[in-house]
Amino acid sequence: MVKKNARKLSGLIFDILDLSRLESGMMKFNVTECDVVQLCRDGKMMVEMQDGNLIHIQFDTVLDAQLIQADSGRFMRLLSSVLPLPGSIRRWHG
Repeated sequence: MVKKNARKLSGLIFDILDLSRLESGMMKFNVTECDVVQLCRDGKMMVEMQDGNLIHIQFDTVLDAQLIQADSGRFMRLLSSVLPLPGSIRRWHG
């Protein structure tokens, strides 16, 4: 529990630093074409593989792929910040 809360606190600190860099115009983005469907699948797998995690996420989509222009690293950070907490079940529909 301490490790989990330390990771959350660390994430919040990094988010505050990112917001500060964004407001000052110093944030850099690495925008490339990426597949948002695959990024969501990767995020789902990352959550389900965490130690002691009892979360199962159902990700339903009719799309095989959907290309977007984005910074994939920042997209994954955003995605991880909105994924459900342990013990809950949430369905994604795409």
